Amino acid sequence: MRLVNGLGDGLAGLVLEQYSRHFAAHIFQKKWFSEEKALAGFVKARFDARYMIVKDRTEPVSSGPEAIEARVLIENDASDTTVL
Repeated sequence: MRLVNGLGDGLAGLVLEQYSRHFAAHIFQKKWFSEEKALAGFVKARFDARYMIVKDRTEPVSSGPEAIEARVLIENDASDTTVL
């Protein structure tokens, strides 16, 4: 389920998706990197998140999927899925 849809929710450059108790944050604007800890803290406290990954999508789409860097912020479960 998409919880945050960027500009449409007043949070341009950020998309947050929930897959049960696993979460994926997609960062499209560099300003959100400084908010990673706060975002992870909120998700963990509000949703009792077991796993959260942040994907850097600030590079142009034409760069290809290998340009997407990912970091795990919450790892209380193993990830069973791959989100591109």
